[in-house]
Amino acid sequence: MEGNHTSLSIQSYTCTDADGGTTSLSVSPAPPFAINSNGDVTFSGIIDYEEATVLSATVTCTDSSVAGADSPLSTTGTISISVLPVNFHDPVITSPLAFNVSEGSSVGDVIATITAYDPDMRGSITYQTSSHSSLATLNANTGQLALASTLDRETTSEYDFEITVSDNDDIQGLTPKTTSATVTLIVTDINDHSPSCDVTLQTVTILANTYNQSLSLFNASCTDSDIGVNAVLRYTVDQSTLPTEGTFYLNESTGSFSMNGTISKSSTGSIVAISVSDLGTNPVSNPVLIQLIFNVFTGNEPRFEPNYLN
Repeated sequence: MEGNHTSLSIQSYTCTDADGGTTSLSVSPAPPFAINSNGDVTFSGIIDYEEATVLSATVTCTDSSVAGADSPLSTTGTISISVLPVNFHDPVITSPLAFNVSEGSSVGDVIATITAYDPDMRGSITYQTSSHSSLATLNANTGQLALASTLDRETTSEYDFEITVSDNDDIQGLTPKTTSATVTLIVTDINDHSPSCDVTLQTVTILANTYNQSLSLFNASCTDSDIGVNAVLRYTVDQSTLPTEGTFYLNESTGSFSMNGTISKSSTGSIVAISVSDLGTNPVSNPVLIQLIFNVFTGNEPRFEPNYLN
């Protein structure tokens, strides 16, 4: 049986000489084989089924020469040892335990490949999982994980798959060994959401004939369900929609909209167009309309016309 052995008993030999002389025994190769004076053959060393399924040794029996006679005579015998395999090792998973997969992947795409090997170098590796069967299917022979349904990072950003690999080492009636591990799929973001704003139409009032210094008119409150650069927002204003009087300022990062200066009573209301977009690939935008209504303020008390005093 394969393994690391010390003085493993192999076989015993008896050697005699019909001429009545003394005899000696030897074995080769030595080492790893050895033979003692009693004819007991032993083996010391590593027996590896993958390197050799049969081990051979030669035992030689040699007589002693008699004075005036010919040289010593010898006889050889061969030992043939069939090596029995042992399933020593669990299969080893060599692929990463985390994979990134784009939420824009299509059904049928291979989103991960699990790889493993058998240190015993015998059985073929097979793969199985019972996790998220509606999301992805695992090829038992190749370890490829293929997408079975669409992904949405905003709904679920990670999936854990319990993967089991087997060495199928069933030769000579051996029991297969298995290894299990958790493989995580990390869903990466694509720019598939437009900015969402709490208010998309806002009415503000500006008093005419009143000087305004850094008057805050509107603070856009917008968010993006994506992450990273896909969620970084930038605000812009359509300059053609701004009133001709006063100085208006839009903070491109925060969406804060303010003004300096005075609006005359003759000014009419305006609808200012502000757009918010993300900075991701293929930016997605969303318009925000601010309706500016200018109230007339003259500073004079109201009075009746003369014709209405009688």
